[in-house]
Amino acid sequence: MWQKKGLLFDIAKYKTSLRQSHGAIPFALHTEGNLFRIFFSSRNEKGQSLPYYIESEIKDGTITLTGEPVGPVFGLGELGSFDDSGIMPICCVKNEGVVYMYYVGWNPQVTVSYRHAIGLAVSHDNGKTFERFSIGPVCDRSLDEPFFNSSPFVMVENGVWRMWYISCTNWQIINNYPEPSYLAKYAESENGIHWKKDGIVCLDYDERAKAIARLSVIKIGDEYNMYFS
Repeated sequence: MWQKKGLLFDIAKYKTSLRQSHGAIPFALHTEGNLFRIFFSSRNEKGQSLPYYIESEIKDGTITLTGEPVGPVFGLGELGSFDDSGIMPICCVKNEGVVYMYYVGWNPQVTVSYRHAIGLAVSHDNGKTFERFSIGPVCDRSLDEPFFNSSPFVMVENGVWRMWYISCTNWQIINNYPEPSYLAKYAESENGIHWKKDGIVCLDYDERAKAIARLSVIKIGDEYNMYFS
């Protein structure tokens, strides 16, 4: 049974010119012992998301934040690139001493409100500092996915990199505003950089949901359990 712990982080207590609002899409990276690094995105005065983290300790079921938020971990991309208008960290995975951070890059659009693509940053000091892996995204819209890719969750098993991610299938005008529909797909990689996307839909629409997002997967025994919004 889940137990509600209440408000953990209030951006108003840490507000700066670069952190004007939001403590969004948090996730934790285990560093050592009872210590975790909680990553999140906060928005600057222009409403652009940037990546931060704050250290924490989890002991006897209690989460304690330690220190001040650190960041931005890295800045916006080059003018015209996929992440020049916003960065939201989504998940981290450790492999052979390197931490891979997968994030969503934002671009505003004209006919619709935004476009996403999936970027990668890497850390060689257990997630304290990161460098953008490339100017371009590791996953983006394509011939078979014409709208956008977003919100990946990645794990490595026996040398196989597994990614569950969001794929936008269309936009519709609803109440005079463009709204996207998106579902969950699955891809694999040999190195976490070049991904083979075969169009496998792992969680489709149903009568209640036309937008399935923020995937997290946990393997329990031989069973994969997905949590999503």
